[in-house]
Amino acid sequence: MPNPEKGKGRGNGQFGDANSDLDRDMVRWTRAVAAFTFLLFVTSAVSDWFIYQEWEGAGIREERNVEQLRAVVVVESTVLSPAHDLKGNKTVGFTTTFRNIGGTRTARFRAWNSVQYFKDDIPNNFDPTQPNAKVDLSDTVTGANLTNTLAPAGLSDTDFEQALAQTGKLVIWGNAVYADIFSPKVDISLSFLELIS
Repeated sequence: MPNPEKGKGRGNGQFGDANSDLDRDMVRWTRAVAAFTFLLFVTSAVSDWFIYQEWEGAGIREERNVEQLRAVVVVESTVLSPAHDLKGNKTVGFTTTFRNIGGTRTARFRAWNSVQYFKDDIPNNFDPTQPNAKVDLSDTVTGANLTNTLAPAGLSDTDFEQALAQTGKLVIWGNAVYADIFSPKVDISLSFLELIS
């Protein structure tokens, strides 16, 4: 008796085995493509991680380069020189020189210096954050590895001689405010004070 189930479903007839082989091949290729796609995803994720690490490292290296190039101002020297005031009296001028030891110029620079002789001791209300006399300040620029020399702060010859004779105290002080080109709105302050007694 003929089998009624024989005509139904796949794998029946003349191409039955070929269709079954084709289905198996399609499943195999689909699995291979899926495995390849997964490997591509993993490889892409690892590659992206390395790219991110390089990008982050480049940012750190750039920041370090900027730090090395920043303008850095230091007090190079304070020099005294004999002079005469407008009335012809002997005076001693104290000239302060600042140097930018950084790799780039300053965005702006302004500074002042003062000198004062005290007959006895330095008073408690002495304020080294302010100049001895009114000073008109203007912004300038100091180039990389260049100096900026201030106008001399004067002291009478008599006061200077008394300071050398150690009958009082001589104070030289000053301040500079500058900004570098990488952070032009950030003020960097530098103060100095020298005591000769």
